[in-house]
Amino acid sequence: MDMARTVAAADTDLEDAEAIAQVIAGDQAAFQILVRRYNQRMFRAARAITHTDVDAEDVLQQAWLCVYKNLAQFRGDASFATWATRIAVNEAIALTRKRPMAGRVTVSAPAEHEQEHAGIKEQPA
Repeated sequence: MDMARTVAAADTDLEDAEAIAQVIAGDQAAFQILVRRYNQRMFRAARAITHTDVDAEDVLQQAWLCVYKNLAQFRGDASFATWATRIAVNEAIALTRKRPMAGRVTVSAPAEHEQEHAGIKEQPA
């Protein structure tokens, strides 16, 4: 049986807590299980914030790196899915803050004709 089949078979049998313990012990295949299990959820969350697939993919790379580095600090107060997704959301927010304002929608005061349509009339001075 090749590595992909082994990981796929283990994916359905392994609980998150077991996979996390194995990753902390040095089992990289167990980390692959977590990535397969939660990558789509994290991508959707990142994509909703960044609005582009490319930025969401960049966010995921950073998020998974952060998850891997900090996995030993995961306390289990929330589910692993919630914890990992929150990391992706934080990374997406950080990325959007770093981006220049070009292309972002800004809200400005309504023009005179918009004020008239809204029932707002300026008083003569």
